[in-house]
Amino acid sequence: MEIKMIQSLPGNVRNPEDGLIVQHPFWGVADGASEVYYPGKPQMNFSSSHLPTITGGQMAVNCLKNVFADNPTEKLGNLISFANLRIRGRCRKYGLNVEDAGSLPGASFIIARIPYKAGGIKLIQSGDSLAVWRCRDGSIGFTDNLVYDCEMERLAMIDQLSAKHQGNQGEMWKEFGPWLEKNRRRVVNKRYPILNGMKIALKLLTEYNIENPQFLIIFTDGVVNYSITNKMNLVAEHILGLYSQGGLDAVFKEAKEIEQNDKPKHILGDEAEKTAIAIEF
Repeated sequence: MEIKMIQSLPGNVRNPEDGLIVQHPFWGVADGASEVYYPGKPQMNFSSSHLPTITGGQMAVNCLKNVFADNPTEKLGNLISFANLRIRGRCRKYGLNVEDAGSLPGASFIIARIPYKAGGIKLIQSGDSLAVWRCRDGSIGFTDNLVYDCEMERLAMIDQLSAKHQGNQGEMWKEFGPWLEKNRRRVVNKRYPILNGMKIALKLLTEYNIENPQFLIIFTDGVVNYSITNKMNLVAEHILGLYSQGGLDAVFKEAKEIEQNDKPKHILGDEAEKTAIAIEF
């Protein structure tokens, strides 16, 4: 096994919330999601003695990273459970209702244990962190985007409210923020899992076991054209083709080009973070 490339671009977001898990035998990416905040409801600060300012999404990703760094000999599923407990404890410390998905920060992730059972790979996924791979027999595999339908609903609501408020982002968020809180209660850890301290999240995680791998690429959602991730078979073929031509540089280059040409889908103003790990066997 060779870790061929690890790459992360913070985009132009004010508070980057992507993270990397790089603790052999575990390799993964995570994408934090802060609690819902909007005009009249400021973003929370989950500060610690080491970090004076930390968002909810950063807190959740750090819980994942720290658990894997502290316990590299533990089982993959157990470590994810430990991280969920840490997130739960932090949320409770700051007065959040740990059973209310509408008020909690969390993280999506995809983490691999390599090797796993006779040289294979075990993956565990939550949210819309993704993976594609090619096996030695030429077959291609991929994870599904568990969040796709819900994200399309969210983007449609953003478009609708932006039109209603004639592009005034402040006014749009005053209406969109409360809608998003209710939406998270309806979909998070019901239609897809997010590691946010809720116990039910652990029962909804997706596992993959891959035998005889040749290439594996794991990445956060900003690395790919999100609008086509409902067709991950095509995404897998395309991403692996780009990688074979120019590595992760080629994959990231195309992602940035697509983002620049798709401004209506990014009307909240930020260039997406992009984090990926490419592994060759």
